[in-house]
Amino acid sequence: HIMSRQHQTKFLAKLSIFAPLFLILFLYIILTPYTKVEESFPIQAIHDFIFQQVPASNETTNTTSNESLQQNGNVSSVLSSWDHLTFPGVVPRTCLPSAIVSALFSIFKHFIIRGREHDSLSSLFHGIIVPHRFQGLDLDSVSHVEAYSRLIRGVCLIVVRFLIGCTTLSAFFFMIYPLRKRFVKWTVLLTMVQFHFLFYASRPLPNVLALSWVLFAQGHWIRRNFLKCFFVMGFTAVVFRGELFVLIAPMALIAIACGWVSVFLGGISGLLGMSVGISVSLVVDSWFWQRVLWAEGEVLFYNTFMNKSREWGIMAWHWYFSSALPRSLLFALPLAFLGIALLGISYKSKPFNDRSAHKDEPHIAYSKRAPVLALGITSLIFVALYSQLPHKELRFIFYVIPCFNIVAAVAVEFLWSYPRGSVRLLTRLSILSMLVFSLAATTMFYYASSLNYFGADALTQLHELELNSTKPKLVHLDAHTTMNGVNRFIHQNTSLWQYTKEENYPDYSLYSHLLTGTPENFLTDFEVIGTQNGFDGISLREFRVRTAPKIFILRRKGFNTFDREKVDQELAEFKMPAGCRQPNLKWAQKKGKITIHAQIYGARDAKHLLNSLGLRLYANDSRSKTYCISLKFFAPIDETQSTVEILKSKIRITLTKKYAGGGKMWPRLLKDKKTPSYLKINWDEWSLEEDEIEIREVFSNLHGETKRGKQMSAPLHDSAVFTASWTKKLGITPRMQQKYLNLLNRYLTVQRVAWGSLLFAVGFVVSLTWIV
Repeated sequence: HIMSRQHQTKFLAKLSIFAPLFLILFLYIILTPYTKVEESFPIQAIHDFIFQQVPASNETTNTTSNESLQQNGNVSSVLSSWDHLTFPGVVPRTCLPSAIVSALFSIFKHFIIRGREHDSLSSLFHGIIVPHRFQGLDLDSVSHVEAYSRLIRGVCLIVVRFLIGCTTLSAFFFMIYPLRKRFVKWTVLLTMVQFHFLFYASRPLPNVLALSWVLFAQGHWIRRNFLKCFFVMGFTAVVFRGELFVLIAPMALIAIACGWVSVFLGGISGLLGMSVGISVSLVVDSWFWQRVLWAEGEVLFYNTFMNKSREWGIMAWHWYFSSALPRSLLFALPLAFLGIALLGISYKSKPFNDRSAHKDEPHIAYSKRAPVLALGITSLIFVALYSQLPHKELRFIFYVIPCFNIVAAVAVEFLWSYPRGSVRLLTRLSILSMLVFSLAATTMFYYASSLNYFGADALTQLHELELNSTKPKLVHLDAHTTMNGVNRFIHQNTSLWQYTKEENYPDYSLYSHLLTGTPENFLTDFEVIGTQNGFDGISLREFRVRTAPKIFILRRKGFNTFDREKVDQELAEFKMPAGCRQPNLKWAQKKGKITIHAQIYGARDAKHLLNSLGLRLYANDSRSKTYCISLKFFAPIDETQSTVEILKSKIRITLTKKYAGGGKMWPRLLKDKKTPSYLKINWDEWSLEEDEIEIREVFSNLHGETKRGKQMSAPLHDSAVFTASWTKKLGITPRMQQKYLNLLNRYLTVQRVAWGSLLFAVGFVVSLTWIV
């Protein structure tokens, strides 16, 4: 039925309070779009539903046995390319949630295609969103929106995650909608300053895919629709996560003990939901796994009855209470215990059916107080019971985080409203301080977590390194790489790229590239062309997040993107004047660049050839003396990014290393191991230039300078030049300069964290002002 105007106003008011959660969720998705190993099966299945051919069922009734066999063979051949059959894993997982998300994506895609008929919107979509985050995609071939689901895989990944996140938050909104407005405000604020719930709300974890169903069921619980609650919980437990039986048991006992539902009706409702769930799972999963299968039943038997989950690690019995809940709830955890106590005292002292007794009470609405108290108690019982299993992960108890936030909101509202005078001021300052500290901890958690997807970053870096290569490539991804960010959405969708994650494959000679965490095993036949850093711990003493090389990008020796013989021939064919002199050369390097200064005063009539392997150059000076330079470099350079500049007193050559992403320092400039007498090292000259450039780049990143921007602000520019120039004036040695730069980098790392905290704080204050 159509909502009344009063209900519409109430709905829009609470939805506006909820809006900041969607904004934060979207920022998390954009900044960290990749997935990890726990999300592997659902995200790969979603990819295959979107991009692979889905086998159709037999629509004809007069199908002969031979036709049926042929059709089954076609189904098997189509499914053979799907990831869940190529790499089935230890136990089979249900394909139903992935199919639901894919269906939502299809609806969204249809809506986008119909709404993107104008070139301006298409240009905005392709020109802004895609290149900035997924530069390896072949966007030049994307000329029509019909190619949307075929090529723009990176954007599809973001859309899929956004749909999952919207589903989770919509279920959360349904859950807390019956509560009074002030409790909704505090619940939203507590959720905003916590990291784990919003960061994982859009991730295709099996637990998160089940979370929206659990929140929907708990919303019916708060509305006292207990039969609907048990039906949905029973369905979710047998389809998505069998661990939910541990949550259903205390909920059922409390509902029966309080007289909210009878044993017969509650049991019938739960069994009916389980029957529907098992039937749907048998139909869907048997079709996609090509055998009769109840997927969650096998998972439950494997992890619980066979106790195989302990092979993935064992934690102490108190780990959920001593580590997982404090990290995920932060200051809301003690407030949740206080909220349960307050609700319990109110439950015992005043009857629920007395409206006048609760009219001015800052607690939850009288009809919702008992279900919310029951949710808090059942959440505690669920965590206590689940602590008996040896293998523990935070994602196993995601379902209780919203419940604890709701009962914590009861405590916050009590502390914010009840005390008078100086006590009220003290409690309000304490609450605001807890929110700010929680926000700072969330910032640190996010920065550390964003560095945990180095496998995907390494694969993206490989795509950039081989962007101009036209040779077919077969890439092997080891387990360490695939567990930390790689999925099919970030694979290149061209015939030039093929990927495999086969383990213990005997013949590595088939591969052109390797992404591995143990490069020492392959250096005989492969060379390192890049590395990718990742999270390596938090240093409280230095107040920074440590990083270390995690993934090494290897390329088979001899697999070059250019013809070495042809390039050498180009250098040999460049004719140099006879009798020319050799100028003095000074060179220096950083991780990505090399500068060479040729001491030729007043150079004119200069001609040169600069390619991937060397440099040939000759020029006349102011006295008409001819100077020649002939160099063959130690390693290939990127000639498209390298320059030769004719200055008044010298010629400056700036070389960009071909594979600068690895950050490797050359042991020497020339291919020949013998250093000529005319080639010297000039670190002082390099430091003046590079320090200024490096500092300018860092400050421009901090202050938002774009590629089209001119310069950073004058004070920052002057300070950068001042810092770099005084190193020479004070006689600082190169070693001291390096030490200074290390300290400067550490300072700038702290500054980045500080700036990030400030931005989060500003957003938090704006949201707080909007909500309160």
